[in-house]
Amino acid sequence: MTVQRPANVYGKPLANGKTLWSWQPSSKDRKKDCPLKYRALGSDPLEAFQIAAELNDALKDWRNGVQSVAYLPGSFGWLLMEFLAHKDVKSLSKTAQAEYERHARYMMDVREAGTPIEKKMLGTFSPLFALKLYERLAEKHSIGIANRCLVQARYAWNKMFVYHHKIIPESNPFEKVEPSFREKSETVPATYAELSSFVSAAIALGETGVALGARLCWDMHIRPTEVFGSVQRSQWRPAENPNALWVGSDKTSKGKAKKTSAWQPLDDVGPNGEMVCMFPELESLVKMIRWPGPALCMRERQVGTRVFAGEWVEIKNADKIARRIREHAGLGEHVTLESFRHGGLTELGSAGVPDTLLQARSLHKQRQTLSHYMHRSNDQAVTAQRMRLAHRSDSSQ
Repeated sequence: MTVQRPANVYGKPLANGKTLWSWQPSSKDRKKDCPLKYRALGSDPLEAFQIAAELNDALKDWRNGVQSVAYLPGSFGWLLMEFLAHKDVKSLSKTAQAEYERHARYMMDVREAGTPIEKKMLGTFSPLFALKLYERLAEKHSIGIANRCLVQARYAWNKMFVYHHKIIPESNPFEKVEPSFREKSETVPATYAELSSFVSAAIALGETGVALGARLCWDMHIRPTEVFGSVQRSQWRPAENPNALWVGSDKTSKGKAKKTSAWQPLDDVGPNGEMVCMFPELESLVKMIRWPGPALCMRERQVGTRVFAGEWVEIKNADKIARRIREHAGLGEHVTLESFRHGGLTELGSAGVPDTLLQARSLHKQRQTLSHYMHRSNDQAVTAQRMRLAHRSDSSQ
């Protein structure tokens, strides 16, 4: 069967009798600064023509202005952009998508001999080069970021190979790189007094949205990334469930969403059958907010020291703002938004709440994971000794 040669494909006879195929846009396109350049396609006509067909599709899009071809098909930048545009990534939360995009930028910003590696062709990648990229990321950013970039590069390569196996090599060089690990320092749980000081300082600085976020971390045990990334105003006491808050725990692993959601009650039934708010401090902060949404935690847009009154935006740099609030309140460096979540769960543990009830509050699926947030406290140690003495006294009688 004769395979029709695509447009813009040229053949050069070799001494061994084979033909070396190549692809190149027309001189007219090159004069218009077409971003697609000459590409050697190899001597296998089926594979060469398949690659050429995809290049021609990209060239057609560029000619019609449908999209700006920023990356040559088969380049590292192209791989990451294809991955970010995949439906599995687009189905994730905005927070998860933003994290993938941020890690992609970290990788593409690395340069080799003055040239961004986003332009490097996948066929030239080797395990040694992947290791050097990993080491550069760890040196420039952190081991944690380098590990996440490594996982993303591995997954993107394997995921996109299914759709572009003629362009992407089957051997994934990132799978040969072993991530480094360092012992993670334990998060020190904040105390309730530190939470109160933080909230007061935040309100004084005009950061009511961050104050509300801190209480959500403590009272509702929501991760800071979700407090400022996915909790919506419409989820607080909606008409269909006016006595609860909809809490969603959204985590990702290799591009797959792992979501656990549930209604968390805000009220309890009083002695006379009336509904009594169980979180009065949190309720007071919600009543203080002046923005309509869509997010539950927002702030007025600010550029430098200039504040645009009445222009409400989502809080993108919550950790940075929290550090400023912490310094204003004179609190220790261990006080972070994450420490409030740990502090809230530790408070429940100190109160003697069983693990099964703690899981209902934290939405952890595994008790082993929950134990990471349960920090030993003096109150727990004292309670344990009291129980021991009481048991000893009962046994001696």
